Amino acid sequence: MQSTKQQKTANHDKAMPKISISPLFDGGSIPTGVEEFILLYSDLHELLALSITNKASSKLVLNSAKKILTRYFSQRRASLLNVIPTSFSYTPLRIVSQLLSTSLFNSAPALPGHTLEVRAVSHSPDGNYFVTGSLDNTCCVWRQDNEGLWQSTRLEGHTCILQIISHSPDGSYFVTGSADDTCRVWTQDNDGQWQSTPLEGHTRRVSELSFSPDGSYFVTGSADSTCRVWRRDGEGQWQSTVLEGHTGNISAISHSPDGRYFVTGSWDNTCRVWTQDNEGQWQSVVLEGHTHFISAFSHSPDGSYFVTGSWDHTCRVWTKNADGQWQSTQLEGHTSRIKAISFSPDCRYFVTGSFDNTCRVWTKDNDGQWQSTQLEGHTNDITVISHSPDGRYFVTGSWDSTCRVWTIDNEGQWQSLRLGGHTDAVKAISHSPDGSYFVTASIDGTCRVRSRNPFNIWESASVSVDENAIASASSAGQSSAVAGHKISASMKQLS
Repeated sequence: MQSTKQQKTANHDKAMPKISISPLFDGGSIPTGVEEFILLYSDLHELLALSITNKASSKLVLNSAKKILTRYFSQRRASLLNVIPTSFSYTPLRIVSQLLSTSLFNSAPALPGHTLEVRAVSHSPDGNYFVTGSLDNTCCVWRQDNEGLWQSTRLEGHTCILQIISHSPDGSYFVTGSADDTCRVWTQDNDGQWQSTPLEGHTRRVSELSFSPDGSYFVTGSADSTCRVWRRDGEGQWQSTVLEGHTGNISAISHSPDGRYFVTGSWDNTCRVWTQDNEGQWQSVVLEGHTHFISAFSHSPDGSYFVTGSWDHTCRVWTKNADGQWQSTQLEGHTSRIKAISFSPDCRYFVTGSFDNTCRVWTKDNDGQWQSTQLEGHTNDITVISHSPDGRYFVTGSWDSTCRVWTIDNEGQWQSLRLGGHTDAVKAISHSPDGSYFVTASIDGTCRVRSRNPFNIWESASVSVDENAIASASSAGQSSAVAGHKISASMKQLS
């Protein structure tokens, strides 16, 4: 946050007349936010030098711009800008954009949260909080107080690694899956205290979880090769139905948007489409085609098809033919296993992420054939992809410890903004429902809340858990949270 002195200076500068400096930069207009950034961090004599294009020499203008840039990194980032590329004299705007878009400058060290890898994150549907899950066997509920500081309550109960978190569609509870072979249903009582109910049945780790769109049930998938459908009975007790068929770990579960069926993917190289017959019994259809483990899965938002990704380096688009039979189209391009798939909200394209360090944007051409554009930038395996709710950008996370924000420029070309901060692999990403920020979770034991500031520059808040704010589950399976403990939050300028 800005100091009082900085705020007064900013307010004074904002009150000054806005002077157009667009003609000075690469012969084009300044992107949104850049001109405001320069005006805000300029002294009066520098503003005059930049504005009097006919009287000031290009050397004076460039020297003033360099001072502005140097001071910006000195005031707003944790280390100085020691070297400005010589090409700045020829294409200053391009160099400014590159410097603002890359993580060349480290900021304050992240504050620890979980004590081990954070591998899962999920937002409540109303956006009031999000939950993270960790290899330290706990989950943390994160909220902002009235001052905008993040507060956390740590919930204990599982006895082994947390694998997955998912919220019910109505937001009344969330479910965690764990390597202790159980899942837990977490709700708040009338006093706002968190309570959990353990659900047993699987005999190996619970790693996959999906809710039906209407919230009437959820499905868990396990390394025991089964999935279970969980519903409440007439007395409000949770009961499960075991679904068998796969012969390998369940590696993916996804419901169709209309809720008519769900699909499971497995390490037996197949996926199964599950529907209920007229008697309410679950039946499955086996879909074959991949030659290795299925590792990623996603439905198109309109429900017209779904896509599977595999260790065989391919993805497959599954649709029904005129006879109602499932058929697939194989898409090739990646040179290593596919780890993540995400659809744009408008269904215009989907993105695949791979251990070949690239992602691919898949669209149909005028002949209805699938074509892909390869996007490079990460230097290690891509682990996760998430689209913003409005579809204006998507974010990729990687083993290179960074995430990248991908957008399309005015010429239809994909551009990425590199966001640093983590010191180890980014394993999970979740957007707030309103799209105002997103959260990244990492092996480094922290999560980061990332949002844009008024200058269209991404910032992050690194958050840490109050070790005293812990809720423990009793032998009866209930847990009470210690709520309202404030944790520290430091705003970091992202590079």
